[in-house]
Amino acid sequence: MTTNPTLSTELGLTPDAIAQLRNNSFTVVDDFLPIDLANQLLSDTDNLNSNGHFKQHYFQFGGSALAKPFVYEMDLSALDGRMGDAMNNNLGSWKDMIDNIGPAFVMK
Repeated sequence: MTTNPTLSTELGLTPDAIAQLRNNSFTVVDDFLPIDLANQLLSDTDNLNSNGHFKQHYFQFGGSALAKPFVYEMDLSALDGRMGDAMNNNLGSWKDMIDNIGPAFVMK
C-alpha cells in the first residue's frame, strides 16, 4: 500500500492502523473525520439518495440475484466525465473525499 505520510498523519492513521488495514482489510480510526465533515457527508448522501443516485445492491446466491437489505451503491468509476457533469457536481463533499482522500488508500 502506498500512503502519503502527510495525509496519513492528518487523518490520524498510525503505523499500527495502516498495518491492521493491510492485514485485516479494515481498521478503526477514532475521530477519523471532524464532526462537521461527517455531518456534511451525511447531508450530501441524503441529497444524492433523494435524487435517485443510489441503486439497490444485489448479490448472487445460487442462480438468483437477491437484494441486500439497506445496502445501496453508486457507480463512482465514471467520475471522469462519462457519468455526466450533473452527477459529478452533485457529489458535494464526497467529490473531495474521492479526489483527495481516497487515493491515499489505493494499493499500487
